[in-house]
Order: sequence, then C-alpha cells, then structure tokens
Amino acid sequence: MNKKIVQVIPITHVPLSKDQIYTYTLPQKLGGKAKKGQLVTVSFRNKERQGIIINIKYQILNIKKYKLKPVVSIVDEIPVLSVGQIKLAFWISEYYHAPLGIVVKRMIPRVVKSSKLKVQSLKKSDLKNPKPHLAEAGQKTVNIINKSDAPDIFLLHNQKAESKKINIYLRLLSKMVSKGKQAIVLVPEISFASKLVQKFVNHFGQSNLAVIHSGLSLGQRYKEWLRIRSGQAKIIIGPRSAIFAPARNLGLIIVDQEHDPSYKQWDQTPRYEAREVAIELAKLTKSKIILSSITPSIYSYYQAKKGKYKLFELDKSHSQISRLQIIDMREELRKGNRSIFSEELFEGIKKNLANKKQVVLFINRRGLATFVLCRDCGYIEKCPDCNIPLTYHTTPSPVLICHHCGYTKTLPAVCPKCKGYNIKYFGGGTEKVELETKKLFPKAKISRLDIDQASTKKEYNKIYNDFTKNNIDILIGTQMINETWDFSKVGILGIISADISLNFPDFRAGERTFQLLSRLIRQTSQSGVIIQTYNPDHPAIKLVVQDNYKSFYNQEIKARKELSYPPFSQLINLIYLDENQDRAKKEAQDLARILRRRVKQLKMDRQVVIFGPTPAFVYRIRNRYCWHMIIKVKCQMSNVKSTLLSLVSDKWKVDVDPESLL
Repeated sequence: MNKKIVQVIPITHVPLSKDQIYTYTLPQKLGGKAKKGQLVTVSFRNKERQGIIINIKYQILNIKKYKLKPVVSIVDEIPVLSVGQIKLAFWISEYYHAPLGIVVKRMIPRVVKSSKLKVQSLKKSDLKNPKPHLAEAGQKTVNIINKSDAPDIFLLHNQKAESKKINIYLRLLSKMVSKGKQAIVLVPEISFASKLVQKFVNHFGQSNLAVIHSGLSLGQRYKEWLRIRSGQAKIIIGPRSAIFAPARNLGLIIVDQEHDPSYKQWDQTPRYEAREVAIELAKLTKSKIILSSITPSIYSYYQAKKGKYKLFELDKSHSQISRLQIIDMREELRKGNRSIFSEELFEGIKKNLANKKQVVLFINRRGLATFVLCRDCGYIEKCPDCNIPLTYHTTPSPVLICHHCGYTKTLPAVCPKCKGYNIKYFGGGTEKVELETKKLFPKAKISRLDIDQASTKKEYNKIYNDFTKNNIDILIGTQMINETWDFSKVGILGIISADISLNFPDFRAGERTFQLLSRLIRQTSQSGVIIQTYNPDHPAIKLVVQDNYKSFYNQEIKARKELSYPPFSQLINLIYLDENQDRAKKEAQDLARILRRRVKQLKMDRQVVIFGPTPAFVYRIRNRYCWHMIIKVKCQMSNVKSTLLSLVSDKWKVDVDPESLL
C-alpha cells in the first residue's frame, strides 16, 4: 500500500542513543496539514510524547508487517523548526557527536505549544531608522559587506574602535530590516551587553527587538520566541542559545566579541561552539555573518589570514600605553619584599585612597591551579612535550602532572635553571588578597567579589551598587567584574599576578591572558594600571603594553604550528566519571587501548595521537572520580573522527573542540 509516512524525532524523554529517528504513518485527516518541522504528538513506548517531523514521504509498505503507529495529532500547524534548523540539528549532532534528539530539544523552548498571540504586521512608521554618523573607514566596510555575496564570513578587528563597530552594526542591521530580513546578534552574556541593547532600542524601537536570556520567565521567553517566529521581531539579541531563535527570514548574523570562551557550551550536551554553529547556520540560510572582536581568537584571525574569512582592520595603529606599569616581582623579592603587593602598587593604593579614589585589585579565581615557580629567576616547570605548566598534586602522593598528556615528574628541590632554592607552589586566590589588604589598609572599606561572596544575583547587585555609590574603597575581584562596571571613579587597577592565568595548564593560556589584560586596560581607560608578574618578557604581557595584537598573534601562531595545536589540528576531550575510583581508571585505560589499536589499524599513527588517560584537573566532582583523555587529529579528517568516536560508549562525555583541556 502506498502510504504517507513521517519521520519523527522525539523531544521528550529522549533516549541517549544516536539512532533517534522513528517512523509513523500519517492519518488521512492530517495528511494535508503535515509539514517538516511541525510539533506532533506520537505514541512512543506506549505513552504519548511530543516530537518534531523531519521528513515526509510516500512509501509502499506493509503497515501490519512493520507495525507502524499513526501520528496522534499535530500540536502546532506552524513549524517550530525551519528546514534550515533541521539541517543545522543534523550538523550539530554529527560534528559534536551529540544525540540528535537532545540537539533538537535544546533548539526549542520548553513551553512550546499552540499560540493564541495575535501578531500585527509592522507598519513603516514603527521603525526608527536614523543613519548614525560613520567615519570613512567604517562606511567603506559597510559598503563592502552590503555588496558581498552571502554567505561570506567577515572578521572585524576593532582594536580601538568600539563606537565605530557599533555604528557599523546599526547600518548593516538597518539594511536588513529595510529588506524585510531578520538578524541575530550574539553576545557573550546579556548582562555585558546592556549598552548595546539600549542603542538598538533607541535606533530600531522596542517592537523590532527581541532580547533572549536566561533571566526571562518561561512565559516571557515563549512570547519572544513567538514574536521571532512570526517575523514581528526583526533583530534578535542574546547569548549563545539565541543562535537557535526561529528566525524564518534570516539575512545576517553578528557574533560580538567572538573570542569569548562563554560561546562554548561545555557543561551539557550538545557541547557546541556558538560561533561555529552560527557560521554553519549562515551557510544553510545563505546569510552574511560578521565575527567581531578587539582581540580576535587566534583561530579566527588565522582563518582570516588564510583568506577563508574577509578581514577588516578598523584601526591598524598601536602604541605604548603610558599609564601602564609592568612590575617584575623577581626584583621585588631581591629587594626583600615578600608581600603580594609590589612597592609601586602599595604606594599607588595609598595615594589613591588619600585622594578619595577607588581601587580595584584583580586576581583570576582560576589561580587555584597550583604551578611550580622559581621566585629568583621566574622558571616554570613545564611539560617537555606539550609546553604547558605542570600542575602540583598532593594525592595520592606529591607529584607534578601534565593534564594534557599524562607526563609526570617529581618535585624539584632546587630550580633546574638557576639552581636556587626559592621554589614556590604558586596559586592563591581572592581570599588571600583580601586578608593581606585588610592588614595593610585597616581603615579602608574593602569588599570582595567572587563566586563565594556573590553566589546569588541579590548578593552580586549589592556589591555592584555599593561600588557604584562609592561605598567601597577597595574592590578585590575576579572576572565577575565585567565590562558593565563603571570605572570612572577608579584611580588605579592592580593586577595582583598575571602569572596565574599565564601559567594555567592549557595551550590557550597566553591567548586568554592577552585578551583579559586588553579588556581590563580598556575598561580603566582613565586609570593607572599596574601588572605584577614573574614573567615580564612573556609576549602576552610585553605586547599588551604596546597594544600590539598582530605581533602577539605572529608569535602565538608560530608556537601553535610547532606543537600542532589548533588551528593546525583538532582536539577532542573524552571525559569519564564514576563513583568508584578504580572503575573510573580502568574504564579510561580500556578505552585508550581500544582507540590506539584502531588508530594503528587505520595506519594513522602520525596523524592521530591519543594523550592519556589522566586524572582530570578537578579529580572529584560531586563524589564522582573524573578521568579524561585527549584525541589530537593533526588535520581535518571527519571520517577518522567519526570512526574513533563510534567506539566511545554513551557513558563518556565527548567535547569536540574543547575550550579547556581540563
């Protein structure tokens, strides 16, 4: 019998298997209404579940033989996913090795149901559309992008041109809106983008804008989703999940601050990188895409240099930043100063407190990673194979471990370089800085901002408001001090130790440090900045003072090429957790043997390297022991990647293109 059948992906109670497409017959009463992307109710494991239609076709088959069940009902006649989004879901599932059902489930809001919201057509008068003033370089950029063929990828390197960048955004978005197109603007975190959102509201009007973020209630999020799907909202702005917004007439995607690591979904499946998903969506929808950053990721800048992306340098100049001081902490030690504060920083704090100016002391909380440093010469114990700092472990016995390849080394009694005895296991954190600051400046009003002190929005807002109202003299904080903080009353910013982020055991440590320091320096545009370090000659520190991204990139890309790090290879992090320590170790070792055997069978020993397994940097998580291993594929070979990952059971977490190797 020639029967109309549909293929459905269930989105409730999703099984964790790769094969998640199920076939149903389409009753005659629903035949004319069925479309790809619709939400339907089906019988799944003897219960009614919701799913998405991904394909419709006529097929001659024996219904009784195959025991196919009919679709129960169509929940929403308007598709909840477009054809482009369905293709994107398949790409994400394949590339990031994630179950298709879970990918689809993440792409639609939890409260998807039939809509009774009346969406009125947009009148011309509703659209505010003044043309912002643009410098000549900015206008040239806009003209080139507007005339280009989609889906071109553009990289805007706006080193000193934040206002120029925003004006370019406004012009390009205005063009899209005038053509009846929609646009998605991704930001790292919506709280960081309040100024950008306000400019969009002033320019386009609230009715044309949809802002998506986790702070919305389910009802609010659903209402915005409906406005986007209907086309009423022309411009969608939000964090990484906004890339799944149901824009039906997409023409432009902007990824602001494209280098930011928060674009990576690392803590749940699918572990996708929103920038790469955005590029794929642009291809599927024939949209233009713009990646923008003051300090582009090494990966993106490399693609631009290769010609894969079209590069626009909005400001090519660079110069020494006179208000910035680099303090060599080795010299401080030689002078007998064993404090965490250099003489210059101590005097700077004292002077600014006397002048009623605020002080910000920054320390990266991730500095809990303890590395071995010689305070006499600045030598760092590094892995000879991976060139990343070894991490100090106290259990089961004191040892230095490379969390990338598993290399181990006993603790040095003397410095291998200068033969000195002043070896320190360097770590520390905000609490230690707070105690020291209170001892030295007992009369100052001191506050600390980290996850321990501000675990709730209420606690965070209290510290923020106290700082804004000048009720805090010295603020000690981590990266929770973001771009939205007003530093106009700050007299001095002290970066307690650049070495903490610089010597994090990850190949991107130098890149992250350069980006972090660049952001902090720009945020305190009128303040003095003091950076304390034991490695003043490191390119990430030396070149940030010169505001010279290109020189930093040239040195960094050379080092990456020598060691076959991305973009010259692809990395996959495999993570296993188990309540039993011995079982976790055995499972990891067994999989490593299987993978190495398969690589040998494929005769790919030179192209594919398996590192580990090793205990993860955070060895115990919620009473479960964590082991991991890293697959390095030295060239883009999707078939080899798929072959190896097919050997990995569902018990493992798979992180393709990990943002961190820990």
